[in-house]
Amino acid sequence: MQAIGGEKANCLNEILNSFDDSNDELKTFGNSPYYEIEGIENILLPYKDTFTVVSINIQSLKAKFDHLTAFLSLLDSHEFSFSAISIQETWLTQNEDTSLLEIPGYQLIHKGKKCSEHGGVAIYLRDDFSYKILDVCENSTLWDGLFLEITRDSVAEKITLGNIYRPPKYNNCNTTIENFMNEIKPLIIQLENTPNHTVISGDFNINLLDINHRQKFQDYFDFFTTRGFYPKIVLPTRLSKKRGTLIDQIFVKYKGSLGNTISGIIHTS
Repeated sequence: MQAIGGEKANCLNEILNSFDDSNDELKTFGNSPYYEIEGIENILLPYKDTFTVVSINIQSLKAKFDHLTAFLSLLDSHEFSFSAISIQETWLTQNEDTSLLEIPGYQLIHKGKKCSEHGGVAIYLRDDFSYKILDVCENSTLWDGLFLEITRDSVAEKITLGNIYRPPKYNNCNTTIENFMNEIKPLIIQLENTPNHTVISGDFNINLLDINHRQKFQDYFDFFTTRGFYPKIVLPTRLSKKRGTLIDQIFVKYKGSLGNTISGIIHTS
């Protein structure tokens, strides 16, 4: 991280606080520290009885399925399992046979790729939850999305879980971002007005660390935050020798204090 400018230069909170007209509310976004897979169960175990989500851009679910199940088996051996696993870039078609991609203890819900050959989204939802698929973005060719309304017998409150993949078409030009925003705005406004807790995760291919350089990125970020959807990931999710990017995001609209939610980034090759 130091080679690309250090954590301060690559932290969304620090970038927001550097704005002359920054809103004090923006300073309340929590940290999202990095965790190694080794020992991650010690971090997660205290939250085994809460709703937990992991979001992964897998770049072919079939190719990486063994890696995914090995990770989940490690956690299971310590008696922890995520409530939901959101997967982007499954590369699956809508009518694909997914029988070999089932995971014991989970229900697999997926939507085939439409926005690109590397699209496709899926959610593994633990068996002790029930769900209803929300009818959104069915005809979009700009992004793939899967939204569930989740319930549990022992819990009165509902949770809306969204999973989004947006490819960086046409070099992420302003027009493609504006078209994406025009499609997603009605959905976000609809979710803003529901009483549910809402979690939206995914690979948006919009680098939040560049919001002070790209006005369209700033507009995108402002649209979410002004409607109560706050970012839970504030550090780069992808690192190279020359730069870090924050294109994998989790936005949360929580009816209680956001301080009651925690987040982090699992570091893995």
